[in-house]
Amino acid sequence: MTRKISVKSIVGALFLAIALWVYATLNTRMTTLVDFPVSIVLPSDRAADGALPEAVHVKIRASGWELLNLRYVSAGTQCLLDYTSKPFVTATFPVSKNDILQSLHPAISLDKVIEIFPETFKISTSAIAEKRVAVNPKLQISLRSGFTLVGEIAVRPDSITIRGNAGLLQNIGEWKTESKKFSDVNRPFIIYLQLQDSLTNKVSFTQRPITISGDVQLTAEQIVYDVPVEIYNAPLNASHHILPQQFTVTVRGGIDKIQNLSPELFKMRIDYSALKSDTTGLIIPTPSSPENVEIIRIEPRILYHTQKTTAQESTPNIQTKGL
Repeated sequence: MTRKISVKSIVGALFLAIALWVYATLNTRMTTLVDFPVSIVLPSDRAADGALPEAVHVKIRASGWELLNLRYVSAGTQCLLDYTSKPFVTATFPVSKNDILQSLHPAISLDKVIEIFPETFKISTSAIAEKRVAVNPKLQISLRSGFTLVGEIAVRPDSITIRGNAGLLQNIGEWKTESKKFSDVNRPFIIYLQLQDSLTNKVSFTQRPITISGDVQLTAEQIVYDVPVEIYNAPLNASHHILPQQFTVTVRGGIDKIQNLSPELFKMRIDYSALKSDTTGLIIPTPSSPENVEIIRIEPRILYHTQKTTAQESTPNIQTKGL
């Protein structure tokens, strides 16, 4: 009689075989290359100057368990060169192979290190300088159709203080943030961006989130009637006038921004001396408008400049020559 083998038994045997293989593999010594990013800590009055290696490459021979812990379990690899207590007699000094090995984090036994590159390099330093530069947010925002941005996008803080070599800081006029992109935005927003650390070990600054905010509202249109025309610097017996003395504007903007607009906010002011020198008799309305409100239509499009000739009548001051 044929004995049936259950699926559970097959899966269990397969799992056990894989576990034994993984265990045996991780107990085997193997060789791999591990990168340790270089980070240099200098006294507060010194700045790194010149090119530095981004990382130290270390060839290590160790068990699979040790390499697994080094790559995936520990907090991360780093070559941390701490010179905060070093007396700086010269501006340039060498970093030896022994200095590098003692600065590796997590620490590695010397018997496990086969090769290291570079084995040595030089650090150049100079007196530190400070500079205030503008923050340049790398942000792309696309609004949903029918919505508008009311006002400017606010950046806080809009500048930061950077510290480093004076010659290097001289060529830096701004500091960029990380890049982010948002689409279909249809409401006020607050976004936090981190500053780029593009000049590691050369320029330092206090890393803090940059707050980007903006007011997004539904786009709407509004008609404002009876906008006044004001003539200033006019004498009491003024003979120059404008007709009609009121006009209508149609505006566009965020719905919360335009819903309570008054005619006085769009007042048109004309200097009386400009009327006296006018020879056309036609005035094109050019009203002011509140911030973040767009005027899209004016009615009537033309106002008439009149000059009284008698107390009972007035005639348009229109030059007909050439018509």
